[in-house]
Amino acid sequence: MYIKFIGAAFLIVAGCMSGKEISSNYLNRLRQLEEIKKTIIFICGEIKYNNSNLDYVFTKIYKNSIEFRKEFLESVVKDLNGKTEREITDVWCENVEKEIKTKTSLEASDLNDLKDMGNLLGITDKDTQINNINLYLEKIQLQIDNLEKEKDKKCRLYKTVASMFGLLIVITII
Repeated sequence: MYIKFIGAAFLIVAGCMSGKEISSNYLNRLRQLEEIKKTIIFICGEIKYNNSNLDYVFTKIYKNSIEFRKEFLESVVKDLNGKTEREITDVWCENVEKEIKTKTSLEASDLNDLKDMGNLLGITDKDTQINNINLYLEKIQLQIDNLEKEKDKKCRLYKTVASMFGLLIVITII
């Protein structure tokens, strides 16, 4: 009899914890998109105002980065030696796939947008690069705005549904 109650309590707690985890992933995605936006703004500024080449820009950003950006940029900077501008964009895309995909809460659409933006770095003139970066920044800002707008509602929903699912399993088993 006590084992049933202990098992039931365990299932309900597991449901609550899974809801918190899903909610946490949602909030992490929002925070990581904001960090990526800051990084891209910095890249744009370096290209636009300092007329810097990409290997210098990535090295400079890497030195000032935190969290997942630091690991990503470290792997990009490590592979930069002697690369042309076009090869640098290939390094960017490879590392988006390798580093960011595995270590973040970003969705596939976020990663594809980031790779697409990286593909256009270094292969066009400065003005076109800046226009492409600005287009990406608008796109990422829309994503951030949508996530912010729905943050409270979705986080509450994830927690409630997961808790109710745990309760449903308990009711079904008992």
